[in-house]
Amino acid sequence: MKIRCTCGFVIRDNTENLPYKAYILPDQDIDVACVGEEPSPAQLRLWDHTAGQLTMLWQCEVCGRIYFDGPSGKVFGFKPESTPAPTNLLRSVWGEGWAGLVRGDWDTRSDGVGHGELTWTEDAGEGHFEEFEDVDRLKQRYDEVFADLHRRSLVRDALLLIDGTTVHTWPGADQLQ
Repeated sequence: MKIRCTCGFVIRDNTENLPYKAYILPDQDIDVACVGEEPSPAQLRLWDHTAGQLTMLWQCEVCGRIYFDGPSGKVFGFKPESTPAPTNLLRSVWGEGWAGLVRGDWDTRSDGVGHGELTWTEDAGEGHFEEFEDVDRLKQRYDEVFADLHRRSLVRDALLLIDGTTVHTWPGADQLQ
């Protein structure tokens, strides 16, 4: 999805964990959504009811304008009253220390030809995507990205799949204690 802001900037929503995108959870539901570590039956009912129905919003990283996903997918924009407006209103509370994801996936087709993809997020949600035609190069690049983000404490979890088989996962069972 792309939203062209009235300032001319294009807001892109083509991946997960974007630092300028959020979901609205009504105040009436917040107490149910945020209680305890294990989901309660009420939390599960709320999730079942709202999955795919939460209102999305995006913030222009240039002018600070907020766009809401309204009924029937129509997008509504709201201009900040004061300028300059902060452009980081939808970022994680962790800010620049937000830990992202690393995902690597290789699939070999029935004709023996394979294709791989590597995605990761860093710097408070900046997304990256690379494609590979060589499984060894995918593994090497995955290791490089994972090591760099892990060293900087910027990886929340990681997964590398080769033809559907888990080759690496982090945190592993030994780190989940």
